[in-house]
Amino acid sequence: MHGRDDETGPRVSHLYTDGASRGNPGPSAAAWLVKDSTSDVVRDAGSEYLGRGTNNVAEYKAIIRGLEACIRLSVKRVSVLTDSELCVKQLNGEYRVKDDKLKPLFEKAVQLKKELDDVRFAWVGRKDEWISLCDRMVNGELDRHQDEDAAPAPSMQGRP
Repeated sequence: MHGRDDETGPRVSHLYTDGASRGNPGPSAAAWLVKDSTSDVVRDAGSEYLGRGTNNVAEYKAIIRGLEACIRLSVKRVSVLTDSELCVKQLNGEYRVKDDKLKPLFEKAVQLKKELDDVRFAWVGRKDEWISLCDRMVNGELDRHQDEDAAPAPSMQGRP
C-alpha cells in the first residue's frame, strides 16, 4: 500500500507512531507523525506526555492519537507503521489482547479504524528514519516532564 493504487484511487498516508516508558511502568509518552506516502511532506505530528504507564499502553496511545489525527485530516487510507510488534500483531488479529489495561485501548483503535476506509498495520524497525523521529519526539516529551517525575511523593505522615 504505497502511493496510489491507480490514478483514480485516493492517496495513502503513512502514520508513524512510537510510545515509550522510562521504567515499566514509569513516566511515559506517545508520538505520531502523518505524512503523504509519496513525499516527505508531514501533514501532522505531535507528542503527548502520558504520566506513569507501561510501554505497551504508550504504544497504543500513540496509535490512537495518530488515527485521530488521520480522521481530522480526512485521510481515507492509512498505513500505520510502528515499532511495536505486539500492537501490530494484536491489531492484525494474530494475537489476542490478554492484558486488561490494553483491552480498552485496543477497542478504541479498532473503533477509529472503522472510521477510515482502509487501515493497515505494519511493523518497522527502529532504524526507519520516521520511527527514529517519533522516538526523538517521545524522548523530548519525557525530558520536558522529567522534573515532574522526579518530584518526591507527598508525605503520608499524619494520615490514616
